[in-house]
This record gives sequence, C-alpha cells and structure tokens, in this order.
Amino acid sequence: CYVGTTLNEDGPNFTKDLVLHEKYLYGRINGWYIKPYFGILHSVMMGGTIATGETVPVDFWASFFGEGSKKVGRANEKFHGEETNAAGGHQGFWDVGFDFNLGEYSGTFYYTKMFKDRDSMSLNPWRDYDFTSGLFVRMPHNIINGAGLEFFYTMHQLGDGIWDPCGRDKNGDFIWVYPTDVPRDNWEDWVYSHFTEADVKSYEEAKGKKLIYKEVRAFVRYVFGQEGEAGRKDYLDNSFYPQGWSTGGLSIGTPLFHTAETINRYIEGKEGRVQNHCYFNNNRLWALTVSLTGKPMDRLSYKFKYTYSQNQGSRIEKFTGENCMDKFENYFFETKKSEHYSLLEVEYGLAKNIRLNATAAGDWGELYNSYGIRLGLKIRVL
Repeated sequence: CYVGTTLNEDGPNFTKDLVLHEKYLYGRINGWYIKPYFGILHSVMMGGTIATGETVPVDFWASFFGEGSKKVGRANEKFHGEETNAAGGHQGFWDVGFDFNLGEYSGTFYYTKMFKDRDSMSLNPWRDYDFTSGLFVRMPHNIINGAGLEFFYTMHQLGDGIWDPCGRDKNGDFIWVYPTDVPRDNWEDWVYSHFTEADVKSYEEAKGKKLIYKEVRAFVRYVFGQEGEAGRKDYLDNSFYPQGWSTGGLSIGTPLFHTAETINRYIEGKEGRVQNHCYFNNNRLWALTVSLTGKPMDRLSYKFKYTYSQNQGSRIEKFTGENCMDKFENYFFETKKSEHYSLLEVEYGLAKNIRLNATAAGDWGELYNSYGIRLGLKIRVL
C-alpha cells in the first residue's frame, strides 16, 4: 500500500499537486500441479488543483474503497457527481488465474477484469465484460521453449446508454441527472417537474411496464435518446485528471492505448480528425498477441512478439453536441483502424562473458508506420 505525491507534469488542462494511492492484495493456494490465485490491484488519484484553479478536496477513505464522497461532491457544483461516483480518478483490475507444473511443461493462465470507477468495479462479467486473458507455456524444446497467447478487449465500457444522462427538460433547462438528483420519497413529482405525461406514457408503452423509482434514470436516457452508442467509461483518464495515467505523452500500463499527443502526430495529413475532448483518444479496441521464445543453439537465443489490433478510438470523441449524441463529423475512428506491432530480439554469445544482441521492431497499418533496429554488446565483468 502506498500513499504519496505523483507526477506533476505540465500540459494543457492538467491537474497539479494531486495525491497518488496504490494498493494490491493477492492470495494463492499452493500444492499439487495447479496453484490457483486471486488478487486485486487498485490505484487512485485524488485531490489536486484543476486547470480552472479550484482545489479538489481529498476524502481518503472514500477513494480507498471506491465510494462516493459528500465531502468532495458538495465542495463545488463542478464536483457534484463525486457524491455518487467513486471519489477520485481510479484504475485497477481484478486478477484471477493459476500457475501449473505438469512435469516438463509449466506456465500460467490469467484473466484480468479492469475497472476505472464504482460501476465497473463489479465482479459480474456480464455487467462489464472488458478483460485481458492469456496463457503462457514453458516447454522442454530448444527451437521454441516458451509460447504465449493473449487477448485484450476494451470495447464494452459498461455497454449501452450514457451512464449519467443529460439534456434539456420540458422547461428548456439543461439537466445532468446523477443518482442523488432523483429523490426517493417524491420521485414522481421530480419526474413531472422535468418531463411530460406523454414522455412517461411513451416510455411505459415502449418498455411494456410502469415507470418505477429505480428506473427513472433509464427513463431519462430514453427521453433524451441516450440509450445506445455508449461505452463511454474511458480507461486511463478522468474528468478531474485529464492527463490520466500517462507520462511524457505516453500511456502507463498498456502501449495499445494512444494519447492525444500520439494521435495528433499520426493523423496529420490523413482523412479524418479528432476533437481532443479527452486525453486518451484511442482506448476502445481489441488486440491479439502471440509471443515465442527459444534457444536453438547453445549461444543463440531469441524472443518474438506480434500483436494485431482493431482500434475504434473513444465514444467521448465520436460524439458531440449538448446531449453528447450528435456524431462528430469526419471522425478519424468512425471506421475501425487496424494496426500491427512486432518485435524480434536475438542474443548471441561471443565469449563466456560477452554477448551480442540485436533488436528489430516494426509497427504498420492504418494508424502509422514506424520501424527501428538496435545493436548492442553486453560485457559481464563480475
């Protein structure tokens, strides 16, 4: 468990002087040939001064447990949503899998379910089925002594419907409806103060049931036309912390997510554009990675990795307008963009303590093309 200050980088609209908390907890059952494990890793940014100069209060225990905070939510009208959402900027994952040892073959299978706020922290895989899953096997062969396969998926992002619906009510007022905005005792009065009887009747006929308290926000989504085209739980960034989990313009955790800095470089001169509403403009994607290691000769070893990805940008970037449902014209990721990533590392022993190494890497596809090589000499003196 760690609590301390975090990176304080300069950038457009970046939040400064925030506090970082990280923790993880794992357990494993040893014995026999299979050793299952289960764990969680959770990081959260809290506090700090946002770009407009307001200071975000720190409610440590609410952020620690991923709970809403009255202290933060009621400190400023801009922070209203933090009373019900998890206070702070969260990122983490549940991790379950097992290590196995079957004589000459051993390895690991893993399944991780990522989360970024209170809603996506649920362990229910049908509620939010973004995940990473993979298998790595070590084997007693020279040409291939290790092989891995991993699938990475972040297309769902809590599925249909804008989570906190917004739009103009019957009075022409713009409302943004958080859970605490609908009073439990007189919710019907609240509904009819913002919507018409015709709105309610249309919803009940469409759904085939009477409107009840727990479905009021679903009703608001229906009226505002915000039931579809969702998946807007952007990973690695947060409205309070626009820079999110990044450093030097690059993502922390996975290189498959691209920041605004990266995207603005590779779309230059191409068809399409982005809005730069959020810092991580490409975090809806799926990717498949294959990896191989081997030692075909006593002095020669290698490592190979290849990843294929299908990228769809960000739903926050895809839509614009007051109610966030108007499609952004000529959006770069309107159609899926594929990209290939590859890496080959080779090491050769020239002498007992001297090894020559070479690396070749290439990325190519509809996003960008980039290639490079590196040569090195490793000398061990002790």
